[in-house]
Amino acid sequence: KLPRFWAVGVSGTEQKIVYSDDGGKNWKIQYNVTDRRSLEDITFPDKKIGYAVGPKGKILKTTDAGTNWQGLNTGTTADLFGIDCADQTRCWAVGDKGTIIFTADSGASWMPQISGTNRKFEEVYFIDQDQGWVVGAAGYSGNDVFHTVDGGTTWEMQKTGVLLSLVDLQCIDQNCWAVGSGVKATMIQTVDGGLSWTPVTVPS
Repeated sequence: KLPRFWAVGVSGTEQKIVYSDDGGKNWKIQYNVTDRRSLEDITFPDKKIGYAVGPKGKILKTTDAGTNWQGLNTGTTADLFGIDCADQTRCWAVGDKGTIIFTADSGASWMPQISGTNRKFEEVYFIDQDQGWVVGAAGYSGNDVFHTVDGGTTWEMQKTGVLLSLVDLQCIDQNCWAVGSGVKATMIQTVDGGLSWTPVTVPS
């Protein structure tokens, strides 16, 4: 069976969610509304349930693999850039001005979590319901990855040695990779849950 994919973005003046059920050979539009600002990220904790995030606190949810999407009341007007779920009920979304919001009831309600910063957050990734990481724009003295071991109740900064913004990350257990851009492409890696981060040489 071929893998299924979803992608989000903006085309001209239309926000879109597109879907492929044949490994990317063909794509179908599942969501299309007039809006010049882009949807930024999408995640599916299972085959049916998915979430997409965008400007002004926008979160869309599907329970039928994208056939229908409904807007959720998030309680924030901050632009959202990243979302990830530990399971079907627990999800985190991150965005502008240090925004982190969390749901424990499949998106029915969202609660703010205190990040302690005003930086723009780009992406979040959780390996289970307790441990996760957030990356985003650099601060005055460099760029820190934000890490939690209690489901986001508290967040601590992990020094990276990177001065540029980080825009995405992926983790497998305690191994994580984060990427960004500037004068040259940036990639960093940790093998110990973020206690130490080391640069990875990339060819571009």
